[in-house]
Amino acid sequence: MLIARRHRPLLAAITVATVVASGSPASAMGPSHGRRHVINGTVVSRPGTTVPWAVSIYYGAGSTSRPRFICTATAIGPLEVLTAAHCVDGPGFFYVVTNTDSLGRGRLVALEAIDVNGTYRSTATKDDVAIVRPLERLNLTSYAKLGSPTMAAKVRSGALPKLTLYGWGRTETGELTGHLRTASLVRQTRAAQVEFEDWFVDSLMLAAGRYDPATRLYHGACHGDSGGPLVVHVLGVPYVVGVTSFGSANCNLPTPTIFTSVGNYSTWIGTSRRNLPALAQRSNRAVPILRTAPAIVGTVAVGSTLTCGPGTWTANAREMTYNWTRSPTYVEIARGPTYLVTAADAGKKLMCNVSAVSDVGSTKATTSVVAGVLPTATFGQSVQIVGLSPSTDPVPDQLATCVAPTFEYADPATLTYNWYTKLTGDRQLLQSGPTVLLTKELMIAMQNFQLICEVTAGNTMGSTATTGYTVMPVLVPVMATASIATVPIVTGSVATCAGVSTSPTATLAFEWALEPAFAAGSAFSSGATPLGTGPTYTLTDADVVALGASRLACRATATIWHSSFSTIAAMA
Repeated sequence: MLIARRHRPLLAAITVATVVASGSPASAMGPSHGRRHVINGTVVSRPGTTVPWAVSIYYGAGSTSRPRFICTATAIGPLEVLTAAHCVDGPGFFYVVTNTDSLGRGRLVALEAIDVNGTYRSTATKDDVAIVRPLERLNLTSYAKLGSPTMAAKVRSGALPKLTLYGWGRTETGELTGHLRTASLVRQTRAAQVEFEDWFVDSLMLAAGRYDPATRLYHGACHGDSGGPLVVHVLGVPYVVGVTSFGSANCNLPTPTIFTSVGNYSTWIGTSRRNLPALAQRSNRAVPILRTAPAIVGTVAVGSTLTCGPGTWTANAREMTYNWTRSPTYVEIARGPTYLVTAADAGKKLMCNVSAVSDVGSTKATTSVVAGVLPTATFGQSVQIVGLSPSTDPVPDQLATCVAPTFEYADPATLTYNWYTKLTGDRQLLQSGPTVLLTKELMIAMQNFQLICEVTAGNTMGSTATTGYTVMPVLVPVMATASIATVPIVTGSVATCAGVSTSPTATLAFEWALEPAFAAGSAFSSGATPLGTGPTYTLTDADVVALGASRLACRATATIWHSSFSTIAAMA
């Protein structure tokens, strides 16, 4: 609080939000609590290590507002910080910053409970003290101890003359350097009584400063030092005996700095410390903080259920809410901690958005998994069927093999093969597997049918089918011709029957007969007299006699597995 010199003007209330927004103290004619910094002090070297308990207070109007520095404070325990009431009195979100050697850095911890002295009023100067509770343990290397009522009496009497002020606020030039400064002060009770009259209450406050006769100014606190500690060291242990409260509106006016006397509020401070945990439960002031990230558990596969683990949060998280979104639209696709994977998720990022809700707001954390991509045949490749060729005769019991194309995005994937036949209408399943045995019966039954192979590549997100086909050959009769070279019709002459087939794999068979009335065709007449088989025939005496009325005939038969064809030739 900044108090105008010597006069008692009506106190003008000012909220924390106003101070943060303006960044300036109240007018000298309108006394109010302001933020004070050490005037004509020295910079503390490595304060995060040497005086870790001298911390700073930050403020944000909303839970997502960027916090700004407003005050100084003293850490008196892992979950207890002492500061001025006017620093934390009002709505909004407050934070303590530790483990730093300069402003704008360090560990920012939200305050979850704020206990302002019950009789403090922003329109008065008394009872300017508050205890606040960080949402997380500060875990500093050391903490300041609280001054006792006896210690407060010794400071007033001069028995403890060496007083040390710490503050993160502005310098005598009005500059906010970001450094913690300190100054050695002495008690200034009489000067405070003169300057502030009955605004200074000796039984509840301490006055300190160091007067400089050359400048007629006091070394002391300025804007930003409010809430900071006035310390005495006993056997090297820091005891905070005062909380920076108010002074003159202009930091360069010749007035000492006024501190709330910690020892005179020891009973209230003790009660407040005990009540802080219950206050945090009853009226929590912080949004939850994420400690360990959420995670999605489960197999990303169509039909599988994914479960979103919320992670761990600070204890003020009263409720957890979940919703699921999917790239690239990020439109909500489900609510709740579980999600059933569908085919529409293939190749997409699935995100679980977890919100931890407290009494004053919520904090969101997101975790994600990427669903696999459906297998896709490499461009330009298709299913190939090998084992059948239109340029060669089909052979019974041969294998037709289905050769799959290369599939992209198929790892891990499985390939399945199905064979189908089709003449007209719908295809019919023949069998499964990468090969099919083309038996004699099958080839005869499937003449001119399509033989189709379908290869299905599947992974956890579904499957893609690709097909190829060939047409089964039509099995036509094997064409053959026959001829007999003319030989003398005498006993012992050898006649030869020559045959030719259109199929290179055909076998030829020959039959001989005497035809009384020869007619070209494929079979002997009913009156023919069989003579024998083989490519040659030797005439007998009987044959020579018979040939006078008949002709010597040969039937050549070409045969392969599916058909045969015969032709009869006669000797001229």
